[in-house]
Amino acid sequence: MPTPSPTQALWLADAILALHVGIVIFVVGLLPLVLIGGALGWRWVRHFGLRLTHLALMVFIAAQACRVGTRPAPPRRPKRLPRKLHRTLAGAAAVLGRALVGVCGGVYGVCGGGGGCLVGGEAASVRPVQ
Repeated sequence: MPTPSPTQALWLADAILALHVGIVIFVVGLLPLVLIGGALGWRWVRHFGLRLTHLALMVFIAAQACRVGTRPAPPRRPKRLPRKLHRTLAGAAAVLGRALVGVCGGVYGVCGGGGGCLVGGEAASVRPVQ
């Protein structure tokens, strides 16, 4: 596979970023819309496919968070960095990575419980149409 040009790489990075932002907006923004829409009688919030997609994305994201926290990717050393600089950066990255996994593990633990309650509340208050 040929290496993309810098312009192509920037476009690809922007496309991936836009996709991820869209997913975040969908997952985070849909829950309050479903709760509000259920109270206001909006029909589209009762669409079973929409609710199933939302649930599948939440489960997929939680599974990825669990997987990343338990099995980190093996470190890869860039070829251009001097060995001493690489060791320094690798040590700093390891410390930062452990700190992020600790924070994310705590956040997912709290959000998992709260998210479960919210999803349960969503399911109880606004029934999907099948």
